[in-house]
Amino acid sequence: VVFSPDGSRLLDDGWIWAPVGNMLAWSVADWLGANPWESEDGASMVKDTQRDDWNTPACWIDERYVALWGTGEWDFDEFEEIGKGPGVRLFDASGQAAPAADARWPMALDENQRVSGLFCDGRRLYIAADTGTTVWDLATRAQLAALPGFTPRFHDRARASLVAVG
Repeated sequence: VVFSPDGSRLLDDGWIWAPVGNMLAWSVADWLGANPWESEDGASMVKDTQRDDWNTPACWIDERYVALWGTGEWDFDEFEEIGKGPGVRLFDASGQAAPAADARWPMALDENQRVSGLFCDGRRLYIAADTGTTVWDLATRAQLAALPGFTPRFHDRARASLVAVG
């Protein structure tokens, strides 16, 4: 579970049944103040498409949008994720708008690498994988840098620093 940058919403990777998951976001104020089941079926709860893996790396881009690793979408007819590939999908966790046509952001990365984390500072998206980290510009969607061998585990927004342990 991860708080939005302003602390008003929560994001959870929503385990359904191994290994399927579903990203969920909901209002903290509604959950704590009015409805203890807000995360299950509350008015503020927003659900993204199902995924093959309930442990999907994700991060808040801002108070409204979340980046989710992988470009796939769930096909209920086939009961599997289709269109999978390296990159992210942008998810409106506020529920204020329908999914945008440019929500998929394919990236020229090795699709066999294991991505362990996504981080964002509001301008750049950092993709931490077992082989290193890549840095992407949110506005242009261009890759800005590659940091081979550096795999951060945390992002400290206040210090604008990525932190690796090891």
